[in-house]
Amino acid sequence: MPDQPTTTSWMWPRNNGVQGATLNLETGRIHWYDNPGCACDDNSQEQTVDDFVKNGPLYGNPPEDVLAEMRAALEAIAV
Repeated sequence: MPDQPTTTSWMWPRNNGVQGATLNLETGRIHWYDNPGCACDDNSQEQTVDDFVKNGPLYGNPPEDVLAEMRAALEAIAV
């Protein structure tokens, strides 16, 4: 069985730009990004997976299809 990736990422268009999120499985955190295509590496906000599951996204207003993918990834990892 191949190793599971340590991060999973999503991007979506937002107001003439792009927003995104990465799920870091090692730290149990979601890093939210505004315009992640820029040369900078810093995230705009950070959220624990537990907080995301309980309260929804902290930042970025991801579309419903992205949220569904994020939730599905978390469920698959929890198995």
